[in-house]
Amino acid sequence: MKPTLACAISIALLVLLPAGSARADWDAKHLKQVRSAQTSLRAAVLAAERELKGKAYFALANTPNDAVTYTIRLDVGDKAMIAQVDAKTGKISESGPFGGEPAAFLKEFSKLKGSLLAAMKAAESTAKGKSFQAQFKRVGNKDVFEVDIAGRDDVEKDVVVDAATGKIRKVAEKSRETGSTTPAAGAAVQ
Repeated sequence: MKPTLACAISIALLVLLPAGSARADWDAKHLKQVRSAQTSLRAAVLAAERELKGKAYFALANTPNDAVTYTIRLDVGDKAMIAQVDAKTGKISESGPFGGEPAAFLKEFSKLKGSLLAAMKAAESTAKGKSFQAQFKRVGNKDVFEVDIAGRDDVEKDVVVDAATGKIRKVAEKSRETGSTTPAAGAAVQ
């Protein structure tokens, strides 16, 4: 598929905005929209990986005008691609090259045995909800996947998954009042 102006604008916004500001105002309404979308973020990642023949390292749910769409970034043969997925159809609406990732990041990511999909599945199972953002990160000398979950109780949960082992390292609930996280009650950490 050829990139369009809308795709180019989306790409520019994702490059310019810090990762947290794209979802800084998530509230119960937006979390419920993500949980009730016809296509989950995990299914959107799977669709993008299959169609573009790559491995996702970033996925984000967007809720413009109360409609859910997904942005997926992938490593496709040592080059970055971006795809927009419609949550109603589960189909890629736009895709194209993404120039916002350093070659060293993509090279390091391509060596990983773990996957964003597996981390999302583990996080959703542990935190009892649906993913609305997931990304690969290096924290210190550890590779992790950070997954944000829209919990069944409309509470945002942050889950950290070890990228090498697939084990859950941390589960925390995010406070709407302070934006801080606290360990989630009853969360089993492996």
